[in-house]
Amino acid sequence: MSKKTAKKTETPPPPMQKEKENFITMFSKIDSAQKHRILAYLFWLLGIFIILFAYRAA
Repeated sequence: MSKKTAKKTETPPPPMQKEKENFITMFSKIDSAQKHRILAYLFWLLGIFIILFAYRAA
């Protein structure tokens, strides 16, 4: 009878996952022209929603 040798199966460690960046850290990495553009779009979208809400409420 032959003894079966148990092979050690070494699993490689899981790959390091990047920490998910939140909006604030992503926003701080972009330049000021892009920040201004994003804020302008958000401002216009907010204005459009306010106008539509006022129109629906009237």
